[in-house]
Amino acid sequence: GTPKMMQMLDEVKWDMLNEWAETRKAPQHARWMHDGSYSED
Repeated sequence: GTPKMMQMLDEVKWDMLNEWAETRKAPQHARWMHDGSYSED
């Protein structure tokens, strides 16, 4: 991952953890990292 990706993940990590804690379903905040939709633009 790039520093930019790490920054983006850092910004949503608590939202993701809180959503997981409540729903026990995988949050979609970082889907871009897994589906290839991320770009440096």
